[in-house]
Amino acid sequence: MPNRLADLVASSTLNGIDFVEIATPAQTTLRVHFLNSVPLVGTLVGASPVSITGGEALPSVPIEPILAADWAVDDAGRPTLELRTPFPGDFSRYRLAIASPVLDTLYASVRFTPSRPAAPRPWIAPQRRTARWPTIRLR
Repeated sequence: MPNRLADLVASSTLNGIDFVEIATPAQTTLRVHFLNSVPLVGTLVGASPVSITGGEALPSVPIEPILAADWAVDDAGRPTLELRTPFPGDFSRYRLAIASPVLDTLYASVRFTPSRPAAPRPWIAPQRRTARWPTIRLR
């Protein structure tokens, strides 16, 4: 069985989404990283080529218009796309999908979950393990 991911990473005609990075502490800027160096600028199709869906409290998160300046490349020459939303999503699982003929159909969307803020919350006391398991005697 061929390894589709390895073939895609080596491809010179198709690309795919590698992962989504939450780029700001406010969690309103996302950075999409792609698998290889095949360019995507100018290939997005449709009125809303990027969608974020699937949240519990927020089933759909709107995305601000994509500008030419939102495209960049990482240190390895792979494209990145910065997306902005007017507000953060909840902490449930989302699916980010991008419509482009340059994206492999299996790698045109990715699931992600925004992480909870790392700041300590002092109002929640740590729980201690004080209960002991009962002793079970075998005869």
